[in-house]
Parts: sequence; structure tokens; C-alpha cells
Amino acid sequence: MHSAVIGPFHVQRELGRGDMGEVYLAQDTRLDRQVAIKALPVHLANDPDRLARFQREAKVLASLNHPGIGAIYGLEEANGRQYLILEYVEGETLANRLAEGPIPVDESLGLAKQMAEALEVAHEKGVIHRDLKPGNVMITSDGEVKVLDFGLARTNAASAPGTPPRTSHASAASR
Repeated sequence: MHSAVIGPFHVQRELGRGDMGEVYLAQDTRLDRQVAIKALPVHLANDPDRLARFQREAKVLASLNHPGIGAIYGLEEANGRQYLILEYVEGETLANRLAEGPIPVDESLGLAKQMAEALEVAHEKGVIHRDLKPGNVMITSDGEVKVLDFGLARTNAASAPGTPPRTSHASAASR
């Protein structure tokens, strides 16, 4: 897909690839910014179940608004394929950072706190990530965390029938 054009987005290069998706860096010519574009691999692009999951990922991301969660800008269709237009997060994955060696305790606690805050917002919206791993967490050059890839997320857990109301740890402890 190198050098492809998807609407106003000019693909520049591949950022990553896995069994369930391909991610590319692109230039948004309308807003003059870089974006990440996620696509299903060609062999899955017409699979109804995978398309439904892909569209569900778009809706899940659209329901979440937190600085620690990678944002979605839109869902585009071109040449019979669908694409998620996502915030491009410059930095390194937590996996790459861990490969460099141990992270100092103070820094580790700061990163963990940011991840927990992002996941708390998702959980409050009934979204369970289900694929949280170091490769799905980006760390910017400023030390900010972004949780990415909600493709396997389960939704509406908090509002499912029979689910008890959420109680804060503080109020539960005071009982």
C-alpha cells in the first residue's frame, strides 16, 4: 500500500503489521497533519466477521476521549476496503523501551499510573481492552502514555444485565 492515496490521506510508509491489521503513516492533506491508518490485511478485508469487529473498534474508539488513549479521526472507505484514520503517536512502544533494560521505579510508576487512568476511563464507558501488552502502549518523547489497539475490546461490560453498579475503592473500603 506504499504511496497509496485514501481520500485526502497520502500513505507514506508502513508502521507495523500483525495478523489482524496493518498500520501506515499518512499525511492528511486537508488538515496538514500526520495520521496513522489501520487496515485489515487483504486476506481478511472481505470477511464479514472481521469487518464487523473492525467497525466495532471504530465505534469503541469514538466513544473514548482521554489523553492517554489514541484517538480516532474517522472511518474511510476506498477501493472496496475500510480504513481507520487514527491519531499518529510518535514515540516508542513500551515493549521497545523494556527491551532497552529495566525502567527506573519512579518512571515505571508514572507510566503505570497513566495506563491505569486511561483504562479506568475505558472501563467507566464499559470497554475492556483485552489485548493490553507492551506493544500496544506508546510512550512519547515527553513521557506521555497512549494506549492503542482496541481491536479485541469487549464492550458494554459495565452495563450488562446483572452487573453490579460500580463502587469506588474508597467507598467500598469504608463499608
